[in-house]
Parts: sequence; structure tokens; C-alpha cells
Amino acid sequence: MIVKTVHKPIADIIYSIAALVLYNGVIQFAVYPFFNYEMGETDFGVVLSLHSILIIIAGASGVAASNSRMVTQLKFIPSNGDYNFILLFLGLASVIAGTIYFAVVSIAPITLGAVLLYAGLMFLILLRYYGEVEFRLNIDFKRYFIYYFLISAGYCFGLYIYHLTGQWMLALMIGETLAIVYVVKKGQVFATPILKRTQYLSLAWRSVKFLLVSNIISVLIVNADRILLLFFEGGEAVTVYYVASMLGKMLALLSGPASSVMLSYLVKYDGSLSKLMYFQGIGLIIVMSSAVFACCYLMSPWFIHLLYPTVFEMAEPILALAIAGQIIYFAAGVIRIAFLRFYDEKYQTYLSVIQGVIFIIITIVALVFGGLYEFAWAVLIANAGYFVLISIFGLYKISKKKS
Repeated sequence: MIVKTVHKPIADIIYSIAALVLYNGVIQFAVYPFFNYEMGETDFGVVLSLHSILIIIAGASGVAASNSRMVTQLKFIPSNGDYNFILLFLGLASVIAGTIYFAVVSIAPITLGAVLLYAGLMFLILLRYYGEVEFRLNIDFKRYFIYYFLISAGYCFGLYIYHLTGQWMLALMIGETLAIVYVVKKGQVFATPILKRTQYLSLAWRSVKFLLVSNIISVLIVNADRILLLFFEGGEAVTVYYVASMLGKMLALLSGPASSVMLSYLVKYDGSLSKLMYFQGIGLIIVMSSAVFACCYLMSPWFIHLLYPTVFEMAEPILALAIAGQIIYFAAGVIRIAFLRFYDEKYQTYLSVIQGVIFIIITIVALVFGGLYEFAWAVLIANAGYFVLISIFGLYKISKKKS
């Protein structure tokens, strides 16, 4: 029985990591290099910025709704109707905000077809990120892997469609659609009642609002290079920083699947968080992050030479800074996810707001008075500060609870 109990979480983490490795591998080593080859560095930098807005707005909204549904089950029984109603509102808001940004930075003349494609992709990404909750609620990470396999396969097929049509958004829509159809067919989170509200709607919406602010700031910081650099330095600078931080972002994202499994099991955990557990967790995170940094720094030159040979000389001076900045931030993200189980959602929001303000100030000052190199230093300093801040806050909450 004990062996089986230990084996299940390990198997779930393996399925979860495999899913995200496959998904991010397809994006980093197939989709983005193909886009860069077809478009060139400058136009690809703009597309990176447009794609980042999809993740910032729709992705953060979907994750907020997904995490909210995970933690609210500790207080009441969540309803499909309540969360579908929230998703509809978030979807409309995301489409409006995303379309405005698309119109501002688009490199091609704005057409109704392009606007509709971008709006449709925005809504699909929102539903796909929320759809993960089906497998997290049921702790079924085998189907979670299938979910991301379908997205990845759809993206690969979409590259052929992009080659034929020249529509990069259409290429991504295929993978997102396959995943959503799978959830609808195999799961229950999109089942009836579709938009029937209950007395718990206000509580669900309160939880989502707190998490939405936190997640938008979190994802905004991860993708800040694609937005700030585009406006201050241009599309080529976006491509250079992305290439330098590419492997760091990809491997650091493995904290995401581990965090998802962790939250799924912590929701079932009925105990409290002790100082010993907390220090052990922080120590493990630091050791693993250091190992990941070493791997990324050693392997990045090889991958950049292979996938982006024309960008390597520009990316090399900021390589270590860009990788370290991403890994430190995602290490802090693991701690942030654990807070969802033990502390009210509002604390995560407060910490994220503080971090977001500091991050924006430091990075903008770096770009105004410096350039790409100074920006890389600013990201590293801001993310290291966030790690320290969230670690100290966690220790303070534990000490206060014990006293």
C-alpha cells in the first residue's frame, strides 16, 4: 500500500513533465524556429510579442479559473455553470484587450480576417488553459499527457497549414482546438449545466479575481522581454533575448507540471505547513534550480547554433544573465503555488502586485538609460528580489501561525 501511495505521485509528475516537455519542445524547436526561418528576425520578434499577449491575457485568465476551481472545492462544491459564466466574461474581455494590442503592433495591414483569427485564438487558449483542471481535479495525469500530445501534434500539422496559407495564427488554432475537443469528449468541466449560475458564483468570482491579478502579473513578467523590448529596442532585440533565454525558459517551465501535481495532492492534504517542511522545500528548490542553470548554460550554445545560427553572436553576451533570470523566477513560482493551499488567494495577489511594480520600474529604467544588456541584468535582479520576498513572507506566515 505504501509503495503504491508513493508510486502514484511520482508517475503523475513524470506524465506531467513529459506533457510539458513535449509541448514546449514542439514550440521551441519546431514552431518558433520555423516561424523565424519564414519571417526573418524582425517580423518574428513582432509575432513573439503577439503570441505573448495571448499567453498573458488568455493564458493567465484560464490558469486563474483553473486554480480557483482547484482550491474552492475546499470551501464549497464548484459548479460548471458558475465557472463557464466566468470564462465567458473573461473570454470577451480577453478578446477586446488582445485585439487592441494586435491592431497597435501588427506588422501587416489590419484585415477583418486577421482580427477574427486572433480573437478566435485568444478564446481557444483561454479554454485550453482552463481545461487542464479536468485532469488535475481527478488526478489523472495520464490523460493530461494525451491532452498536451494533441496540442503538440496539432501545432506540427499547423506548420504545414502555415506554409500553405501564411497565417501563423491558424497554425496554432489547430492544436488548441484538438485539446478542447478532447476535454469535451472525455471530461465533465464543460458538461451541463453550461451557464446555470448558483449561489456560489460570487465566491468563485472572488477567488478568480484575486488569482487573475496575480497570474497576469506573473505571466507578464515572464513575457516582458517580448513587449518592452519591442517598444524600446525593436523586433530584433526581442528575438535576441528570446534566443538567449530560450532553454532557461523551457527547462524552468518544468516547475509548472511539478507544481500542478503538488497542488492536486496538497488539496487532499489535511495537515499544516511546518518550518522544517518549509526549509526543506526551499533548500530543494535552490539545489534543483542551480543544477538546471548549469545544464542550461552548458547546452544553450549548442541549441542556439543549431536553431538560430545567425543570432548566436548577439545573444552570447547576455546568455548567463537571461538564463539565470528565468530560472530564479520559476523557482519562486513553485513556492507561490504552494501558498494557494495554505494561505488565502489575496496574499498571492499582494505579493505579485509588489513584484510587478518593482519589476516594471527596474526594467524600464534599464532600457531608458541602457539597452539589452542592462535589461538582462534588471530582469535577474528583479526576479531574485521576488524569490527572497516570497520566501521571507512564507517564513513569516508560518512563524505567526505557530506563535
